[in-house]
Amino acid sequence: MIAGWSIWMFGYVIESISDYQKYQFRSDPLNKERFISSGLWSISQHPNYFGEIILWIGMYISSSAFFHTWEYATVLSPMFVAFLLIKVSGIRLLDRAAKRRWGDDLEYKDYTRKTKKLIPCIW
Repeated sequence: MIAGWSIWMFGYVIESISDYQKYQFRSDPLNKERFISSGLWSISQHPNYFGEIILWIGMYISSSAFFHTWEYATVLSPMFVAFLLIKVSGIRLLDRAAKRRWGDDLEYKDYTRKTKKLIPCIW
């Protein structure tokens, strides 16, 4: 159970820091037409979604200590959240919008080529 809550806390911290970094970046008028590539955004194109997915995995793990038989099927919840964020409403939509907005920008192309999509150092 401690491992699950630790994972949840890790996800929460990652999501909160990345959201705060993006908020601070967007608050600066000089960044109005720019994309964020600093802080956690320098190691993941979507660190907030990474944190969100980790958070729900941690919640599942911490809760699983109390599961009996069919209750383990609730693993579908964090899997569904990950599916939505990766394939449906999150990354896919944001990447399309970013490509329309900055697709010709050499800095953006370099950023997307060098920076992992979701999981730092992996994907």
